[in-house]
Amino acid sequence: MYDLRSHIVERTGEDFYLAGTTMHCTPGVVILHSKDLVNWEFLSYCFDRFNMGDEFRLENGKEAYGQGIWAPCIRYHDGKFYVFSNINGHGMQVFIAENPAGPWEHINMGGNIYDLSVLFDDDGKIYAVYKSANGLSFLLETPWAKGTIFIKSMGSTTSSVPTMRRWDGCSVPVPTVRKGRMRR
Repeated sequence: MYDLRSHIVERTGEDFYLAGTTMHCTPGVVILHSKDLVNWEFLSYCFDRFNMGDEFRLENGKEAYGQGIWAPCIRYHDGKFYVFSNINGHGMQVFIAENPAGPWEHINMGGNIYDLSVLFDDDGKIYAVYKSANGLSFLLETPWAKGTIFIKSMGSTTSSVPTMRRWDGCSVPVPTVRKGRMRR
């Protein structure tokens, strides 16, 4: 089985899907399926190999050991699955598929965004909370949608992947725990 660090679970109807970090190993970003959150089955990987330079092919004296792709966020919206994840030194990557078993389309968004969580809201807007060199930030309408509107930078307040969910008609970031305290 996998050592799944920085994973996110998405519920779609009666099914649960998990996207897990694979770091420098390929194939990359494992997708698992469960009906009960206990028993998981392998579905696919988002990609077969890194096509991002010599360091990922171990050529010309370069290497990317311990680097690679990490902290994926899987979401389902309007009949498609989306996986968002960062590749060190190459920016935010988006993988899109109609079936979580693949095939996956790949889009390299670039930028310095990592630990991203996305919320496709009921009103058609797309929200994201992510970490970058500026700390934790919130976006309304993301780069893969209509454009970017910067909302607020929270500074470096979290130590794990932030998450956005919908409760009682409100789009909210899920608090994370740092040093034993809840943070918003």
